[in-house]
Amino acid sequence: MPNILNQDTIASLRDLGNDFFRELIETFLQSSQDQIELIRRGVREESGSDIEAAAHNLKGACYSQGAEELSTLCAEMEEKGREDNLSEIDGLLTLMEESYELTTVALREILKDGNQLSVKDGNQ
Repeated sequence: MPNILNQDTIASLRDLGNDFFRELIETFLQSSQDQIELIRRGVREESGSDIEAAAHNLKGACYSQGAEELSTLCAEMEEKGREDNLSEIDGLLTLMEESYELTTVALREILKDGNQLSVKDGNQ
């Protein structure tokens, strides 16, 4: 499994200062859960426009945190929602939820280990 977080992005965010970096992670962890729930609701209600909007919001937040895999899955979800192509949306949601879980675990590890210089991938 590749690194769940882009190391260059994480290093750049660290350079902004520890307190700011911590605040970015905490904000992401809080707001991303809301977006995931909006996507789930959109899938349950078969609302392509709701899926598109929530996936779009989450995509940008993921990318800015270095969660490129999750950002890519959000982009796919956004496109499916925009096209109202929901035939494969359940499988895509499962992949997105799995990636989201790995991402949040990695980000929480950073918060727990504030002086950590590198981010561990899911293999450790």
